[in-house]
Amino acid sequence: MSWITRSSELQEHDWDLLEFSLQSNEAFKISRPSETPHSGDTCSLGPINGPNLQTKRQFLACDDDLRQWLDSVCPWNHDTKASSINLVMASKTDSLDELPFSQKGFENIINKLKVHGSIVRAINRNTSCAFIHIPFTWSPTTAAIPSIVYNCRTAASWEGDMALSVTFFPGSLTTNAVWYGCDLSKRKFHGDLITDSELICGQLENFDGGVFHPVVLPVVFAGFERERHIGAVRKCLTQFVQRIHDLAHQDLRAMNEEEGSMSSKSGILEDSAPLMKGGCLASYFRLVSRLIYSKAAKPVSQPKADSHQPQEE
Repeated sequence: MSWITRSSELQEHDWDLLEFSLQSNEAFKISRPSETPHSGDTCSLGPINGPNLQTKRQFLACDDDLRQWLDSVCPWNHDTKASSINLVMASKTDSLDELPFSQKGFENIINKLKVHGSIVRAINRNTSCAFIHIPFTWSPTTAAIPSIVYNCRTAASWEGDMALSVTFFPGSLTTNAVWYGCDLSKRKFHGDLITDSELICGQLENFDGGVFHPVVLPVVFAGFERERHIGAVRKCLTQFVQRIHDLAHQDLRAMNEEEGSMSSKSGILEDSAPLMKGGCLASYFRLVSRLIYSKAAKPVSQPKADSHQPQEE
């Protein structure tokens, strides 16, 4: 359990919770050259009028592509002249605990991007959503490196659940992250065909702050979950409206049948209208009475006498 141990390494039982199925993924690097604010506040996140963003998006078709991309990423660059985000977007699989990497590839991601091992326990906790914040200090061979870890996970109650692991280094303003469950296929979003990776990259490119805030990715992640809730509500609302329509249609059908029976009765009355209009209503009733009387007055036939019985004199 994540609250018992704060170790960043994956334990043996953590690996047992994961499955691996190598698929194509995407990686995205974005950096914004930062400037020291004139106000003297080095933590200011306001907009700047400096150089444009530097972005690079790359497809990762195999372990070699992933390894080459990870080699180009420094997990904690003390050059604070640029605020950067290094993001791996893992493609969608049948379930979130099935990672689209080989086990060796995921180990490289953990080591290079300093992914905290608690993300595996967050992924395995699939019945509820989780937004976990962990201050953590990495202790390599050199000086200790402070960081802030964010683990995010949406509920698997319906289709489209995701997870996100973020490691932010305040000393270098660098954010390393892995987004799990990205749909890399085109889907309709507000009338346009677009992938999840294009949406994520587009929102990061539109960020106009001076440096990338550590919760930028969790905020984007929450926006995706909001859209998922809206889609689920719209689907349920459509089914609810259809059910109301079906019930109303049944009532309307019953009303139509009732009106049909009433119209048939009115048709009988319309057939007798000429008699009423012709002043022959009394003759009509006399005719009906005569028929009834003739049937009632008809003698009942007696049973035939037995031919073997003697006739009475």
